[in-house]
Amino acid sequence: MLLKERRKKIKYFFIFTVGYLFLSNPVLSIEENTLTIDDIYQSVDEKYPLINITRKERSIADSKLLSIQGAFDPSFNAKGEARPLGYYNNGWYDFYVEQPTTLWGMTFFSGWRLGLGKFASYEGKSETNSLGEYRTGFEIPLLKDGFTDRRRTNIAQAELKQSEADLKIIRKIIDSRQQAASKYWKWVSTAKNYIILKNILDMAIIRDKNLQDIAKLGNIAPVEVIENKRLVYQRQNLLISAERSLEQSANELSIYLRDKEGKRYTPKLSQVPNSINFSVKNSFENNIQKAFNNNPDLKIINNNLESMNTELTYLYNQRLPDINIAMAISQDMGQGSKTREPFVFDAGFRIKAPLWMRSAEGKINEQKAIIEQTALQYNFIKDQIQVDVKNAQIALNPAYKQIELAKQELELSIKLEEAEKEKFKLGDSNILLINIREQTTADAKIREINTIINYNQALADYKAVLSEY
Repeated sequence: MLLKERRKKIKYFFIFTVGYLFLSNPVLSIEENTLTIDDIYQSVDEKYPLINITRKERSIADSKLLSIQGAFDPSFNAKGEARPLGYYNNGWYDFYVEQPTTLWGMTFFSGWRLGLGKFASYEGKSETNSLGEYRTGFEIPLLKDGFTDRRRTNIAQAELKQSEADLKIIRKIIDSRQQAASKYWKWVSTAKNYIILKNILDMAIIRDKNLQDIAKLGNIAPVEVIENKRLVYQRQNLLISAERSLEQSANELSIYLRDKEGKRYTPKLSQVPNSINFSVKNSFENNIQKAFNNNPDLKIINNNLESMNTELTYLYNQRLPDINIAMAISQDMGQGSKTREPFVFDAGFRIKAPLWMRSAEGKINEQKAIIEQTALQYNFIKDQIQVDVKNAQIALNPAYKQIELAKQELELSIKLEEAEKEKFKLGDSNILLINIREQTTADAKIREINTIINYNQALADYKAVLSEY
């Protein structure tokens, strides 16, 4: 009779405990504020300071290009001289505009000059008719600075810097997303661990009260009450450690999680997702080629190689003789000498060529070595990408298998726990064994969650290696 009554009380005790744990824990029922990995990515893309800092690289590159393009701005020039005292009282003034162009290095000019007073015969070119002389013409390099020059080379390189700035932004987004994903899944893991430990602690606390009531009736040994009390203290200690880990992981995640004003936001426990989903990655076709095509680091090096080859083309051009020709037409206006009235056409040339090429050859050889060095770096990065892609792929396969194994382990752990509690109802078990079964189930739950989290993290790393975002 006493045994039957004991079983009845213990049965009620377990029903109450399980019912309490099923109805309690409101954390898991809150879905409206759930924080997903996509929320983290959105916050990173829009508000993460390091990405916004990197975005300024494009503004800097745009500004530098604008400044370099200023080399082709038209320029106004003026010069003059006055001689109010002396045998030859005169003055001359010259105003002209120059416009350099990208058309084979050609420069156009137009101007007006005025010479007044009496000039010596050897200064006759300074003299004009009363309304001055109007002129226009151009100067063009035939070899050196013809096909390319310093100004056009600088512009081409500055445009490549714009592209490089965009690629740096992409790299920063990829890296930041990967880092944010790591912090997010760590936060989810510590939160789930905290919830599980909180559940088994609550279970032990409720059982403690019920066991004390049953012990007063003499239906259970006092040592069972003591064992359960020890269990409460143990689980409280574990929960404190779990809470500390949760707070630390939430604080680490806050660097990537921002509010509308861009301020750090520390996630709450209520925002942990109730369930953790994962998508199975089955296809790995052309993943190496995808990584090559998408990788911003390779594209940056390609940009650098193009910039270096542009510089090399310029250096080759600088070895050529400096041969310029200039042509101009001019017309004096107003009263003055009849010899200045006819329309005038002028043509001229200038030649300058170094006898030795040591300076040019030295710069060319230096540039070639830099290009070869960069090409080797490019090939090494390609090798590293292949290794990283393979490692990321290797990490995914066992991670998925571990999920299935963890699920099977959890199912068996739950069955063993339920069986142990059933034995306790019949008086064939004790609190120590129940503790072991409960802890085993809790550990299995944590392992199952962590395997899913590890898979999601491995998938995030795989996407980062492929430069997908």
